[in-house]
Amino acid sequence: VIPRLLTLTYDHGWLNRWRRRVMHRLRASGYRVVEADATLFIYVETPPGFTDWEFTRCLAKRGVLVLPAPVFHHSGWFRLALTGSEPMLERALGVFEEEAKCLT
Repeated sequence: VIPRLLTLTYDHGWLNRWRRRVMHRLRASGYRVVEADATLFIYVETPPGFTDWEFTRCLAKRGVLVLPAPVFHHSGWFRLALTGSEPMLERALGVFEEEAKCLT
């Protein structure tokens, strides 16, 4: 079985496309985003005037779940997973764009 498993390949193109798309839309909305490659998440800077936990709660109230970086190691950022379905990610991007308008 193992030799057969080792021959399997998987197209990760969807991940690269989504990562570029999400990073572009977040940056266009004014968010600072860490350049990412080969990950299933994106690091986004927490907007000024919010703690990581406050902004996380704000997004959660709108149905977007992110993980604040202090859970792992430092503050000022949060993780946005790319593992949701396309409709889920599109909806989340809409929420991020609406929230960005309120921040300026």
